[in-house]
Amino acid sequence: NHSHSVHAQSMPLLKSLLCASLYPNVAIAQASPSGYRFQTEQESISIHPSSVNHNCKQLDSNFLVYFEKVKTSQVYIRDCSTVSPYSLLFFGGDLRVDHGNQRIYIDDWISLTASPKVAALVTELRGALDALLKRKIENPKEDISETGREVIQGIITLLTDPSFQQDSTPIPPP
Repeated sequence: NHSHSVHAQSMPLLKSLLCASLYPNVAIAQASPSGYRFQTEQESISIHPSSVNHNCKQLDSNFLVYFEKVKTSQVYIRDCSTVSPYSLLFFGGDLRVDHGNQRIYIDDWISLTASPKVAALVTELRGALDALLKRKIENPKEDISETGREVIQGIITLLTDPSFQQDSTPIPPP
């Protein structure tokens, strides 16, 4: 069915699938004079020297998901890829919104700045996605492509449309 493969070459959607599969293995990158520093929920880490991202001078996102964490002379992550904040919001952990401080928290450790309008949109879409996936799990033969079309298309748009990657993208605070 062509409708299921129309987004097969979309890098933002492929990275979102990585996020869904590898979460909670997330590292946050922070720029420093000597390059990037990386932090997981528990500790500071480095990208393994054998990783293609090891000597990256510029990342397209401050968030990475990784497959493996190893400790040798220090703690390293391997097999990592950058993911967008929206990928984490839709396919990561539990969300908590703090409208007063314009923050969205993922699992109470990843903090993103977002306007109340963006936070409301994201939490509404995330709730609808979670309900749609629950329904599919409970009824595996049900075709959710029609009943979930608006939800799925809204999420695809936020993940892939460059116009949503500018001012409306939730960002980590400095």
